[in-house]
Amino acid sequence: MNTRSTDRRPYSLPTLAFLEEFSLHDLTVFLLKLLAHIYPRGTAFWLEALYSPGSLCRSDGEAFAPGDPDNPIMVRIRYLLNTAWPEIVRNGYVTELPRRLGWHASERWFEISAEGWAAVRSITRSPLPTPCPTTKS
Repeated sequence: MNTRSTDRRPYSLPTLAFLEEFSLHDLTVFLLKLLAHIYPRGTAFWLEALYSPGSLCRSDGEAFAPGDPDNPIMVRIRYLLNTAWPEIVRNGYVTELPRRLGWHASERWFEISAEGWAAVRSITRSPLPTPCPTTKS
């Protein structure tokens, strides 16, 4: 029996001060690699759900109140998504899926496009950490 966790989210995100030091390109690379790590090829994700505290990283004690807009994890997630997501869309790295029966009108589902996967494979260096540690150090 396999007892390894299938949760692919890292335990934490870099601090806001750390994220703010990097260029739009570097933040875009970081977010794209993070999404590719969490959502393997063919896996769809709901854009609005990415703005929740446990979406891009596991709560490591910082998520005291998920609805608190000043929650440190929420501040980092909002900064990363509000800064890098438009660039990911503009570059064609994600594809918006057609609306399906049962989805609310405001639900926007995406998956990483062929261009996005090609970009993930071609990106070998970034000053930001690789967003893949899934165990606490």
